[in-house]
Amino acid sequence: MFLFCLLVFRLLLYLCRDLFKLNSLDLFGPHLYNANFILPSFGDLLLNSALFCWFGIFIWNRIKPDGTIPPGESRGGHRIQWLQGILYIALLLLLTFVVVNVIRSIISNSKVSFDVTNFFGLSVYTAIGFIILAFLSFGFHYFSRILFYYLFPVFRSRVYLIYLLIAVGGLSYIALVASESSSLYLLCLLWLLVYTFLFNNERSLNKLIRFNISGTIVWIFIFSVSISFLMLSEIDNAELKQRRVYIEKLNVKSDSATERLIVMANVYLDNDFFEENYHRFYDEQQNEYLRDSILSNNYSRYIKDYTPGLYLFDSLNKPMFNTGNLSYESLQNIIQRQSTPTSSPDLYIYEPSYEKFAYITQRRVMNDEGGLIGTVWIISKPNKYSPDAIRPELFRQSRDSSFFNSPVYNYAVYSKNLLITSSKKYPFTSTLLRSQVPKSTFELRENNGYSELWYRAGYDKIIVMTRKNERILETITLFSYIFVPSCSWWR
Repeated sequence: MFLFCLLVFRLLLYLCRDLFKLNSLDLFGPHLYNANFILPSFGDLLLNSALFCWFGIFIWNRIKPDGTIPPGESRGGHRIQWLQGILYIALLLLLTFVVVNVIRSIISNSKVSFDVTNFFGLSVYTAIGFIILAFLSFGFHYFSRILFYYLFPVFRSRVYLIYLLIAVGGLSYIALVASESSSLYLLCLLWLLVYTFLFNNERSLNKLIRFNISGTIVWIFIFSVSISFLMLSEIDNAELKQRRVYIEKLNVKSDSATERLIVMANVYLDNDFFEENYHRFYDEQQNEYLRDSILSNNYSRYIKDYTPGLYLFDSLNKPMFNTGNLSYESLQNIIQRQSTPTSSPDLYIYEPSYEKFAYITQRRVMNDEGGLIGTVWIISKPNKYSPDAIRPELFRQSRDSSFFNSPVYNYAVYSKNLLITSSKKYPFTSTLLRSQVPKSTFELRENNGYSELWYRAGYDKIIVMTRKNERILETITLFSYIFVPSCSWWR
């Protein structure tokens, strides 16, 4: 009855999200994680993994194994036992591949960083992610115990058939469903065969049913190592995709033509224009008309690539029918603490993260006597790299989002094979040889312990972004982050 009530309550959380106001929490927002309709958020994944683990422990404890043959396994004909065995193996394969897919989705379908070598990139959601992994590993452990408890007696005299059927069923699944990631799933299938072998030998030594702390620690160790290697491959893929985003953004940001485009769009929005028309912004209808006129006339050439926004304030810094909740103080804070000035007057670059940026133009409108009439802020957000939100921060962050201060990445921009700008922590060559020019758009190279991603941005422009390879440190750290929470949870 309790299980039924728990499932009903979980179903209500799916159907009545507005009633429980779950979407108001970042943990349950789709912007953080969204795999499918069953796992639409990181919070749903946390709840489902906790229930998955709890059900496995509950069912295992209700079975109360004592080392004897499961009741009823010897009943029925030989054909029925075979069908039961095939069903158990199918459920075991389904359990394995579903858990593998969920673990992969934690990396590929979320914006939560698991790059453990970049400590400042981690967050509280990273810790929640490792708790989810602990739930998944324990749930898989107990559900697989339940299946093995009923599976091994069916093939007592021909245990080799278990391995054969697992191999055939797994290969069939990979060929029909998971052909795109066949190498990864083949490794997972091999892991399942080894895992089954360990359980089979544990049972033959009368240790499968004898549940003790030391045995549990061994299984936690095995799962932690296995999940670590699975996650490492996914983290590498996610990191490479993210680095491509970084390098493409850097190409846009380093292109002087982009900055000139913004300056040209704002060239007529000078002090003379605003001084003559600023009084019209005090009227709501005139304000709306002028805004629409400015956006349609000045930004018509680049409106498909950028989304402009206008924020106007009077001489007392009061908003003048602005949309949104950005105040004068907030925008001033963003300019002073979170933005970098460009070579163009009154033009700044706002970078809340490595992959997002926006241009901010500030116009202080003065009269002929030098008195302040008002202040205009023009925010130009590139559609591809637009920040989710523009927020002021009370204090400067401990880590700058600029590539110049990145603790992980180094970059260089070459024009006509000559170095024009770079970060200072990597020995980039000042001139590229013809053999160094990448033949494809993206090219990944290894050089003296560093991973170099080369990007051919144009005919005469090349960008290189490097990251130090720390495979041993990353493996040990990731294993520790998984192993320690699992041991703590068990205790």
